[in-house]
Amino acid sequence: MSPANNASQRTEPSSAGLLLRILWIALGAVLLAAIVSPWIYFFAQFALPVLHGFPFRRFFSRSAQVILLVGLLPLLLHWRRFSLSRLGLERNPLARRDFFGGFLAALLPAVVVAGIWIACDVYRPRKDLSWLPLARVFLTAGVVSLLEEFLFRGILLGLAVQAWGRLRGVLVTTVVFAAVHFLHPPKVDVPVVTWASGFDQIAAIFRTLPDGRLTVLGFATLLMAGGILAVVTVRTRSLWAAIGLHAGWILAQQSLNWLAKFRPRPPEALLPWVGPSLVSGAVPTGLVSLAALGITLALLVLVVRPRPRCPSDPPTEEGADRSPGSRDVQ
Repeated sequence: MSPANNASQRTEPSSAGLLLRILWIALGAVLLAAIVSPWIYFFAQFALPVLHGFPFRRFFSRSAQVILLVGLLPLLLHWRRFSLSRLGLERNPLARRDFFGGFLAALLPAVVVAGIWIACDVYRPRKDLSWLPLARVFLTAGVVSLLEEFLFRGILLGLAVQAWGRLRGVLVTTVVFAAVHFLHPPKVDVPVVTWASGFDQIAAIFRTLPDGRLTVLGFATLLMAGGILAVVTVRTRSLWAAIGLHAGWILAQQSLNWLAKFRPRPPEALLPWVGPSLVSGAVPTGLVSLAALGITLALLVLVVRPRPRCPSDPPTEEGADRSPGSRDVQ
């Protein structure tokens, strides 16, 4: 090997080093979002009527996600070894089947559970429905599923598996995925948005946590969902099934929130079976929701097939065969 190649390898960051840099980029993204989100909010109120109903907290969180994505691209493009294969991903000839298989596996159990809750008066249909919020639900399902799957299962999972191996990589990214969702602005409208409202959102994140049982059940839901998303990405060596799953869950839960209102008072009255949805209505709570995720997992076994590992896949940094697409991840 030439001296130039040796020098190139010495300066190339490791996967663990890239994960540390990503952490710093994420912190910077949150601070920058706090600065720019009020101005994006003002612009939307002036020029984008379809976003008039969006609360400021969503402008803040979406701004942070987009800034994080933009901040990650130069880092990845300058990583000499970066490619889909280095992240355990491949071009998927069955992308459409995997996407719709994941989408239906997530959507159908959630719709059945939603119907049961409405029939049992756990959720009561709203009297005055506007169709515009439903359009936002579809937009949210598409955008959030693409962004979060690219960040969590595309980049973080691929780097974590390469740095620490399949099992630890899946576990670490699943816990991070669950925890990050609780670092979320509270579901409280900001009456007057000012230039400092973004920094107020950061402070509010650490002030507001739900009831202890709700937090445990919500975290369990996110852990199970994140684990399913990680494993299906590992098994298919592609993001399409995970994007379909994520979109189906968001569409089902947010459509239920649009159609009906959670009725029990106090909200914890029916725990542990069902509780109010957390994280701005995106995360259902209760043992029934966990059972629905179990049905989704069973459906995935039937409709989404694992893809075999390619012999040309590169080893991880420790030299072991820990590519995310290995057959033994079940």
